[in-house]
Amino acid sequence: MKKMLLIFGLALVSLVACKKDEPVVLSAFEKVSYADIQAKVASMTTGKILVTTTIADELKPGAIVIYTTTGGSLGKLILRQSVFNDKSHLFIFDMVNYDATGKVVLSKSQITVNNLEMVDLDLGEITTTDGAQSFIYYIDAGEYLLSPDGLGVAKFYVYSN
Repeated sequence: MKKMLLIFGLALVSLVACKKDEPVVLSAFEKVSYADIQAKVASMTTGKILVTTTIADELKPGAIVIYTTTGGSLGKLILRQSVFNDKSHLFIFDMVNYDATGKVVLSKSQITVNNLEMVDLDLGEITTTDGAQSFIYYIDAGEYLLSPDGLGVAKFYVYSN
């Protein structure tokens, strides 16, 4: 009987020891790599991005926009909530910037932008400096837009919507 208990105990310990770690599930945002962003640089433009029309979101929560900044970094941002359904129409996003080797140099969450505010994506913050910022968020005829700025250096591409 003692021998059976010993064998059962060893089997149980072996079973617990062999238990695999839970697999890490990456979000769509985390899956967008530096290489993915590099591959789309030629598709990036200085054109405006329609965030919401007068009747619905154009960029949905979870939409990923990749970009180049005025400082030359490549990065990505993800829209965190519906702009259309939010009474204050805030543009709230998380962002990650990479250096030329693909190393993360800046990562920020829950950046909140109001109408007519400018955002410096090199710093990951609202700015009052007109010219060198990476984009301006504004309303025009009832539609909310992101407009890359920074003298034509900052460029965007809607990676997924």
